[in-house]
Amino acid sequence: SLPSRRLLEIYPNFDAVLQTHTMEDRGAVLLSLAGGGALAAPPQPPTPPLRPPSPPSPPMPGHTRSYENCAIVDAAREWQLYWTYLPEDNLIRMAMEKAGESGWISIGFQDINHVDIENTNEMGQADYIVADGSGSSGWVRDYYIARDENGEPDIDPQQDIRGGVVTRISGKTVAEFSRQLKTGDSYVRDKVITRTNKVLWANTDSGRYDKYHGKACGSIVMEWDKPSQCGAADTALYEFCDSATRNFCISWAVSGLYIEFTMIGLTLGYVSFGITDTPGKMYSADSWLCWVDSAGVGHLEDGHMDSYLAPQLDSQQDLELLSASETGGMTSCTFRRLLSTGDLQDRSIKQAGGMNDIIWATHTTDDRLAKHAKKGSGSVDFAMGGSVLTPSVSAPIVEVKEVGKQHVCSSGGKFCLWWEFVNKSSAIQFTMESDKATGYVSLGFGDVLGVMAPADMYAGWVDTSGQGVFTDRYLPSGYESPQLDAQQNGVLVSAASLNGKTRVVFQRSLDTGDVGMDRAILRSGNNVIWATHDLAPLSKDANMATHSSRDRGSFSINFYTGAVAGTSSSFPKYIYVAWAYVGTLLLVGVCARLVGAQLDIVIQRRLAPPLPPSLLHSLCLDFATVTVDLTIGEWLCIGLYFVFLIASALVAQQDFTPVPQEDGEVFGAVAGFNLMVSLLPVTRHSLWAPLLGCSFERAIKFHRWVARGFMLNVLLHALEMCDTFGFSAATELEPNAAGEGNLYGTIAAILMAVIMLGALEPVRRHAWEVFLVSHMAYLPTLVLICLHATDLLYVVLVSVTLYAADLTIRTFTQTFRGCKVLKLESVGGGALRLEVSTRTVFSAGQYMFLRIPTISHHETHPFSISSSPWPATRQSVAFHIKSMGAGTWTEKLLKLSNDKLQRSLNVFMDGPYGSWSIDPKQYPRLILVAGGIGITPLMSLLTDLLAQHRTLPQGTSVHLVWSSREMEAFTQWFPEEIAKLEKLKMFHLHLFLTQTHVTFVEDIEIGSESQVTWKSGRPDYLEVIARATAGVNARDVGVFACGPAPLVATVQNIAYDRGFMFHKETFVL
Repeated sequence: SLPSRRLLEIYPNFDAVLQTHTMEDRGAVLLSLAGGGALAAPPQPPTPPLRPPSPPSPPMPGHTRSYENCAIVDAAREWQLYWTYLPEDNLIRMAMEKAGESGWISIGFQDINHVDIENTNEMGQADYIVADGSGSSGWVRDYYIARDENGEPDIDPQQDIRGGVVTRISGKTVAEFSRQLKTGDSYVRDKVITRTNKVLWANTDSGRYDKYHGKACGSIVMEWDKPSQCGAADTALYEFCDSATRNFCISWAVSGLYIEFTMIGLTLGYVSFGITDTPGKMYSADSWLCWVDSAGVGHLEDGHMDSYLAPQLDSQQDLELLSASETGGMTSCTFRRLLSTGDLQDRSIKQAGGMNDIIWATHTTDDRLAKHAKKGSGSVDFAMGGSVLTPSVSAPIVEVKEVGKQHVCSSGGKFCLWWEFVNKSSAIQFTMESDKATGYVSLGFGDVLGVMAPADMYAGWVDTSGQGVFTDRYLPSGYESPQLDAQQNGVLVSAASLNGKTRVVFQRSLDTGDVGMDRAILRSGNNVIWATHDLAPLSKDANMATHSSRDRGSFSINFYTGAVAGTSSSFPKYIYVAWAYVGTLLLVGVCARLVGAQLDIVIQRRLAPPLPPSLLHSLCLDFATVTVDLTIGEWLCIGLYFVFLIASALVAQQDFTPVPQEDGEVFGAVAGFNLMVSLLPVTRHSLWAPLLGCSFERAIKFHRWVARGFMLNVLLHALEMCDTFGFSAATELEPNAAGEGNLYGTIAAILMAVIMLGALEPVRRHAWEVFLVSHMAYLPTLVLICLHATDLLYVVLVSVTLYAADLTIRTFTQTFRGCKVLKLESVGGGALRLEVSTRTVFSAGQYMFLRIPTISHHETHPFSISSSPWPATRQSVAFHIKSMGAGTWTEKLLKLSNDKLQRSLNVFMDGPYGSWSIDPKQYPRLILVAGGIGITPLMSLLTDLLAQHRTLPQGTSVHLVWSSREMEAFTQWFPEEIAKLEKLKMFHLHLFLTQTHVTFVEDIEIGSESQVTWKSGRPDYLEVIARATAGVNARDVGVFACGPAPLVATVQNIAYDRGFMFHKETFVL
């Protein structure tokens, strides 16, 4: 009689839900339409007292159908599935329900015989039903994925869904439909719904259907013909549960003279409850005890207790068992009885607001005579639904010992595990112990050895009141905090903190039956993971603090035989890869020296066209200008670097959980490896540099390259972690107990960016002080990096130790070994000559780092030695230095050249460093090309050759090609040296003045006895070198160049094109 509009408001899908009426809800009457009279149908025989109907599956907003079964498929209890399985009609009716009124929802079916039921991420070979209620009208459609691998669902051309409707109401989305068990469609598109299928579920919280569900997905194995309910909280008018853990729940419904109960316990043994005369006491009580035997048959006993002994059977059994089942680690039993049975051994159920004192108990076995493992009590108003809980207590399953018969410990004793079977067919006891006096200790069983998730996990600790706390948890994926298992399948035996250690003892069934959450104890190897922390959760359901990498490990254990196939590790394995790289470099270098291998031979190739200086060139394109003349030792270092870099990434994947959000951890580990390698080349007094034929100025390029790789990995690490945990996680202030904190890493990344920007080539060349000051941030950066990820301290330990030793040596030489300045004079063209008193032994072409406290106490700069290493008895060394502009260190030194107190200057020197990559004395024809102040190392070589010209091979010819913008360079920088060179025919000088306003050739006077010819304009290097080497075998020609990068690149290409050996001097440090 309801108006149709009102009917639509109440039942929006009423047109699709007609059902067969019951016998009580139909009748007949004879009507007289004219007279309005009615004759009642013959009276029906009286109906016997009705048993109150079993409550249907949870009523859902928008539901217009009832279903016989219900299952909660997700851990958060926000996704529920309802169904009625009708095999005789080849039909199944279903409803999917998820929390939230937006987004879409889907369910998939897989053939359990053709898929991995343990693989929760396997989406292929599945039939899917997708429902979307977006817009004015929703839809339910049939999809499928045919391939074995994961992919996007395709629309099924044959839509086998019937009566599909979507309803959004009261904070939930509900999709209802029906389909045939066997649709007749292709097996690829529709899977047959058998008695058992693997079910895949997914949904989103917002938006229209776009085939991407994110993390809201999972799977469960469903037995369609097995009765299932979602739990006492959902299946009856009223309920009573022992606590938030829901170890025991009862639900009930009263109808007439009868009351129907459903009791559910978190056990696979018996469940019982009853009404007592004495609150909280088991004597003088009614007892209703139920269990399911191994054949799946339910049993129910009506008993009573007059003492603390096992219940005695009533002579009159007044209970009617309606259903009993074991599923998901729970035992459920539904029965009914009269409110008042008239049996003197029974307690009457109080009505009209009366409170009934109840007791309950459970056990892990079906032995009705066994003493309960858990018990509790409370007061219940069965008429109005009110209840008062009495705190429950737990009792051990059996008499236990603190430790088991077999055990294993991690390296260093951070974690120990004992185990012993309580009953080899049912339960096992574990004792887990950490080396910490406070905090939690946890044990888990995973799918992959050493991998944190997915896994079943148990954690225990001692709270601030001294009470033991124990939880059953699970890790669905990644490094998320373990979540509480809806079914608590472990029993705490004891927990204590003694002698600086925390020990927790618990028991669990070998197979709890908690599908998808718990792992069964296998008779073969079990992948065991463990973790500890010195902080305990604030409450039983609070998140657990993240452990450090040193406070976790793994084993592979056969609990039956005691065999331990794997061992745990306190350190991530990628740390050992970094150490192995350093050791391999030293080993290769030593072996090469022992066998006489020449690793310092340059493997020469043609250079790409010279690149103009730019920011892009400074960042990356300098690879092209330095990879062409690498030595054998340098190529060996590069090859080993990439081998170990890849090894570090692969091993890090084993150290960390292989799920997408953990890619950030792998990037972080690779960044740590790059950080370690980048610090090796900056040590000037290192061992492997001479062993591998790579001097400091040649090795420094590896520092730049690898440092850029480090920054790239830091960026990828940051982006991946922020994508997983949100950008707000980057500013978290609170570090964990290991001292690790995200904010440390964020600050370190900012400092590294500052260091990298300050190290760009334009900054180094024109603002050395900025480069130097920015690089001083390396020390706090290293500290912050190690605070952010403590494992990296062990990765960079070798590099930092070597660098610290190198820095100590340099500090000593530049602090306590000061040398007197013998001469400091301007030589024109913005240059000066510095002569220092020292007996330092050096070779031609080498350089030294200078520090002059009068100018700066902390700045050191490298300069080539311009004087000859001869005679051996000399007591000084000279440098020619050109001013680099106003405000620079070199400009300040130039100003001191006119100071009368210049002889009182002290210079602190570190070196010498550097070596020729080819031996100039092995080539009869030498071509020396210099640009500007680049003449200094070549002049040292020229004077060295001049001093030993009688020992050189007959026919040796040396050509110097020197270009300069300043005429003073030719007349004042090296007047005596040039005069001596001009006297010998083996030396040929080609001087070019590049000032644009000078266009003639002129002889200029050098000293008092000689003069030299110079030309205006830039030299044609190809022509000059071709004339100088005409008729000479390419193997007899050695080319040396020092000057601006374009000049060096041009000469380098000419040398390589003609097959000449080439060496270049560079100060791009």
